Amino acid sequence: MSSKSSRSLEDNDAQVQKATVKQHSEELKLIEDLLTQCRRRFTRLGSFTIGEDNRLGYAQLLLATRGFNSLHCAYELLQLGYYTQAMTLVRSTMEDNLLRWTLKNAKTL
Repeated sequence: MSSKSSRSLEDNDAQVQKATVKQHSEELKLIEDLLTQCRRRFTRLGSFTIGEDNRLGYAQLLLATRGFNSLHCAYELLQLGYYTQAMTLVRSTMEDNLLRWTLKNAKTL
């Protein structure tokens, strides 16, 4: 890909992001607040040591981490106008949360 076409894509993304932030600042602020709350909950978890006796907890932690990362990426994609890709990540996060809730009631992994 030539540097001129790369620059055009970057310019387009910047224009879309500027328009999105201008037109949807309240909605984006809500998402930012949600991500901030999620990050705060992670910091309260403390340390975690992997062991045979906490495999369920480890699986839940991995799913929660992946979900947070997916939501963060979705937020970035929304700002750039990649709505379908963002919604795909949101769906993946919701599926991970359903699995986490299922694991919460499981006896073993």
